[in-house]
Amino acid sequence: MTQGGAVAFEDLVDLERYPIDRPRSQRARALVTRCRAELAASGCFCLEEFLRAETTERLAAEAAALAPVVYHTTTRHNPYFSADETRFPKDHPRRWFMERSNGLLAYDQIPRSSDLRRLYDWPALMAFLATCLSLPVLHRYADPLAAATVNVMDPGDEFPWHFDTNDFTTSLILQNAEEGGHFEFAPGIRNDQEENYAAVGEILGGAREKLVRLNLAPGDLQCFKGRHSLHRVTATGGRRPRYAVLLSYTRRPNIINFPDRVKEVFGRALPAHYAAEAEGIAAASVVED
Repeated sequence: MTQGGAVAFEDLVDLERYPIDRPRSQRARALVTRCRAELAASGCFCLEEFLRAETTERLAAEAAALAPVVYHTTTRHNPYFSADETRFPKDHPRRWFMERSNGLLAYDQIPRSSDLRRLYDWPALMAFLATCLSLPVLHRYADPLAAATVNVMDPGDEFPWHFDTNDFTTSLILQNAEEGGHFEFAPGIRNDQEENYAAVGEILGGAREKLVRLNLAPGDLQCFKGRHSLHRVTATGGRRPRYAVLLSYTRRPNIINFPDRVKEVFGRALPAHYAAEAEGIAAASVVED
């Protein structure tokens, strides 16, 4: 995307406002304290204008230039990404299926010279996220297609209500749609002991009392723990697509997805996926979020 090998990170990221490259500084420690508090309160923190404006604009333009190779899908799923379960009533959240449509630009379609790849590989960013999440270390997702991707929502696309299958997601907004494309979530609506189907059903039916809407803007970085928080991106409208970079990190190294899953979302699988499956080391998906 960017012929940016010589560009310094301070030219890409506002390191005066977010000094993640100086983790021992007082300002960096205060930033971590703030992010941890927000994660504890709602499962989400957002760093506004994390990317410099010129970086955001450039990456958005480059994503648009790669639009012809984006793989677009339309599927139906319930909030749990599970099969229909007829043991539940027809109006049960487990049987509430909604249409999802979006496109994904795969990691191997992003040029090696891209500043997006440099940001994804940046040790300071990984260390900062790990510290905010109270984890000892994070690893790059080893999947050759899903490590870092650009989620493309063309006009009319929508990512309906769901819970994440992974512990957290990190995203960078590059461009908003002219209409819609809002991120909404119900913080902590379920936990490991209680699914809280009644409250989930109310939201699926249109209730909004428990919802938070984030007004994410281009350049914002968001870290979100969506396993217990029902969330969605509303339908987009107008002429301009919504571009969001998904930076996928894992707690364990060398994680690669199942070939059937990557074929579903990228339209193809690579030898590495089949090898991981054959060796019994393929892991659960983190690419749907």
